[in-house]
Amino acid sequence: MRKSAFLLGVVGGLAGLMVGFFLAGLAELTGHDADPDAAGFSAVPYLLSFKSVYLAPALAISGGVLSLRYAGWGAALMAIASGLMFATYGYTAFSMAPVVFVSAGAVIAVLGARTPVVIDDD
Repeated sequence: MRKSAFLLGVVGGLAGLMVGFFLAGLAELTGHDADPDAAGFSAVPYLLSFKSVYLAPALAISGGVLSLRYAGWGAALMAIASGLMFATYGYTAFSMAPVVFVSAGAVIAVLGARTPVVIDDD
């Protein structure tokens, strides 16, 4: 279960990074003071600069990696990242994959927290 949480966190973080770059570029193209719904996406443009492009995907990736060893901490980081992604991206067709992947990774990391860690020293 920890490997599944790792995979979902990393893939969701990378997908969130792609969506963040796309939406930040779209917000820059349309102008920061434009209405977000007029451009066809529900993200708030002034929040896109830091939280969506850098912080949320970094938290998702680091939470996924951390869930291999410390599943509780990884789940907490992925839950925070999922909340930040949902707050900034909204829930659209493009942002559905990162939000769902990171949320599912957080849930699986919580469920996998009770399994013991086996370290193979070969």
